Amino acid sequence: MRIGKIKMAVKAAILLIALFIWAAAAGCVDLPGGNGSKLSDEIKEVIMAGNGEKAALETQPKSYAGRGEPQPVDPASLTVQAPDSYQFDPATAGDNDLVIADMIYNVKVSGESSGSLKRMLGAGGPGVVVTTLIPKTIEHKQHVLGMDFSIDPSRIYDVGDNRYAEFTVEDPKADFDIRIRVTLKLFRYDLSTARDSGLTAPLSEAERAAYTKGEQFIEIDHPSIQRAAEQINGVDDVETVKKIHEFVVQNLSYDKSKAEKELSQTYGAARALEIKSGVCVEYADLFIALCRAKGIPAKYIGGIPTEGESLGKGHAWVEVYLANYGWVPTDPTWGDTGAVTFEKLRPSYIYLTDVRHDEVINQSDIFTCRYVGLKVDVEHSLAIDSARSKYIAQVREEVDRGKGELDLLSKGIDSSAAAVEASQAELDRFSRQITDARRNLDARTFSSQADYERSVQSHNALVVLYNEKIVAHNAKVATHQAEVNRYEAKRTEVNASVNNYNNIK
Repeated sequence: MRIGKIKMAVKAAILLIALFIWAAAAGCVDLPGGNGSKLSDEIKEVIMAGNGEKAALETQPKSYAGRGEPQPVDPASLTVQAPDSYQFDPATAGDNDLVIADMIYNVKVSGESSGSLKRMLGAGGPGVVVTTLIPKTIEHKQHVLGMDFSIDPSRIYDVGDNRYAEFTVEDPKADFDIRIRVTLKLFRYDLSTARDSGLTAPLSEAERAAYTKGEQFIEIDHPSIQRAAEQINGVDDVETVKKIHEFVVQNLSYDKSKAEKELSQTYGAARALEIKSGVCVEYADLFIALCRAKGIPAKYIGGIPTEGESLGKGHAWVEVYLANYGWVPTDPTWGDTGAVTFEKLRPSYIYLTDVRHDEVINQSDIFTCRYVGLKVDVEHSLAIDSARSKYIAQVREEVDRGKGELDLLSKGIDSSAAAVEASQAELDRFSRQITDARRNLDARTFSSQADYERSVQSHNALVVLYNEKIVAHNAKVATHQAEVNRYEAKRTEVNASVNNYNNIK
């Protein structure tokens, strides 16, 4: 009997493994951000329980640790009437931007699963669910002016401070796109602007505990992190955080080859410090780990840059809580390139998340995809239309064009200066001839009055010609001076364009 029970248990285990393999082969998986895949917990429940009544695409609200229940958002509230003040202002291009961001998901459907698996999963399959972060209005940082969807989302909801849109497409017959177009006004917000923001609400004890503890990839208790933190000290938190920023910039090098890979290993703070290398995530992790090791609250920020090498990709930066200033963002990655400083950023950040490990999107950067009864691949792309970037390009063109005109004017000055120099040499030659002719008149004994008069006429002709040369020479001098004046005026104009370019960059 015991042998029979063991055989039955083995058969059950084999059947369970077979069901698991069927599910994976049939496409009952999550694609976290399009990078990699794993079996969805909800689909696991269906497979393991054999619950044929539960729809495979059903999405039940769930509570996320420390972040609360999902809160529904009315789609009508996503579009607001933008006041005139939300237009792009070139006069303050260093502090604001008007951006249209297209978040595009190309969903490729390649096939269906077996009928038996679909029956077991229930009437809800096959289908696809794409869940993505979307921007929301954040005081002093960004204002969402409007949001349009190519496919109506099945729901929009907030979890904590993050906002998500979920798209459910049942039984798709062909590839399809999901396009989200967001219009935003972005503002520069950093330590220099935080002084006047008034965002100084104190942290609760729970918040302080959450943002000073260690977690995956932010290993504040690792010996190397502790040793580094002990060496960094300032007279106050602001100076300490500034020194942490300098430490990260000095001790990490940006790994472009890692950034170009679709799938790459996340090192974490300790490993990044050990190998002195990483991408924006490692810069953020190390910065946060050092701040927390010093007891200074810090958190991860993820989103979309509107310029730079990360354009069209996700990006990570940080926020640190400072007394009298509140949560202040800074970007050690861009700080390493010199594009920004610890105290001054650019209005070039679309904020999406303040969660390092986001369960809602399967711990991916921006989105996740769950599909049932299909084999699905999702390609994600971002397109940014930035008024500020266009203006910067325009100013850059003005600078380049102005420098080109300066080069031409400089050549003109050289040419006119050479003409003045040649004219002056000719005047000097005529002056010597006139002097010689005059001496000849004074010293020579003429044989006749007619001979004397001919010499006088020759002298006078030289004087007349000399006077004509003086007029021509003065004209050349005036031309040269006019070209010098044009050059100086153009140089002043170009310098103003260069200063404007440097200020808005």
